[in-house]
Amino acid sequence: VRDPATGKVAFCQTRSVKTKFHQYPEFIIKTDYIFGYYEAIEEIQEKLDNGDNDIVVWVCESIINAITLWTDGKIAVALMGTGGGNQYKLLNRLPTKRIVFALDPDKAGDLGTERLIKQVTNIPFKFVVEYPQYVRDKELDINSMDDEDRINLDYVLVN
Repeated sequence: VRDPATGKVAFCQTRSVKTKFHQYPEFIIKTDYIFGYYEAIEEIQEKLDNGDNDIVVWVCESIINAITLWTDGKIAVALMGTGGGNQYKLLNRLPTKRIVFALDPDKAGDLGTERLIKQVTNIPFKFVVEYPQYVRDKELDINSMDDEDRINLDYVLVN
């Protein structure tokens, strides 16, 4: 995870395959960072420099979900949870007019999405992903979806 201002590596997150427990260095407050933020800013700036103003940034919970969305051609960042702390300020600084909240379709993800909608005030068009019913029923996430369903995910305006 890079420092949002300098692009230097701030820390590495690890995850147990067995327990799926995420580990962070003791000195890190994870809500001070957003995975992929520095890269997203670079990509957005390149698009703006090339005259492309139709920029959408996807916000999800996990690093693996953000990486999957990037492989689908979407600009994506991960909160490494459902959001908090300095992350709201960082999201408000994104130079885009459109943001899609794609947190997991479970209770924690729904609550996180509600907080994001209230806290992200500088981006005029906020959207929420409309997950297929099978994803909601099984509380899957972006990375657990069928490729075609994920690539064609729909989202609705919430402002």
